[in-house]
Amino acid sequence: MAYNPKKNKNNNQVVTTIIGLVVTVVLAYYISEFIKSKREASATLVENMSKPDNTNEQNELIRLKNLAEQKQLQEKQNAVPFKKKVMYFFRNQEPAVGKITFEAENYDVVFTVRDKATNKIAAVIQLPQDRTAELNVPLGDYSVNYALPNGGTWQGLENLWGTFTSYHDSNKDFLISRENTVNGYVIHNSGIKCCHQTVVASNRHISKSEFFGGS
Repeated sequence: MAYNPKKNKNNNQVVTTIIGLVVTVVLAYYISEFIKSKREASATLVENMSKPDNTNEQNELIRLKNLAEQKQLQEKQNAVPFKKKVMYFFRNQEPAVGKITFEAENYDVVFTVRDKATNKIAAVIQLPQDRTAELNVPLGDYSVNYALPNGGTWQGLENLWGTFTSYHDSNKDFLISRENTVNGYVIHNSGIKCCHQTVVASNRHISKSEFFGGS
């Protein structure tokens, strides 16, 4: 057979083209796999970076929940009986000619009575629900605050019902005054009723420091 340079040249071009296509396909495959692996690595990195934050957040929530449960358990363990007590802290020796009557309907209540002239606590009353108490006071102008349990257990006068305690301003002043008359004198407002439950909802919430402050 005679040698045909032109035919051999065409064959070489075909082979070269095929090789070029194969190389292109192989390169494209490896490039695609490289990009895919990079994306997967990036996604894994992002996932791994986000996991600690989520874990830390969950751990913090668990820690706070455990602390709250421990605090409630501690308050229950510290609970003591809530008994009726009337504690006087009057600083003057004037005769107690007036009277304030305290009522507790559906709640145990702690009242603080403040002498407005000195801004000092004049008396503290612990009053179980459905009970009344009378406080004999000298002439003067008094304000009353009170605290309610809201489901807590009694911890004693220092902590009251713990974190469940709510503090209120009775939003009313109690004036015990004396009026001189021809035949002597008359004591006004000598039997005031304090903090009937029907007025609780309208009274202002105050802080613990406002409730006990000034004593």
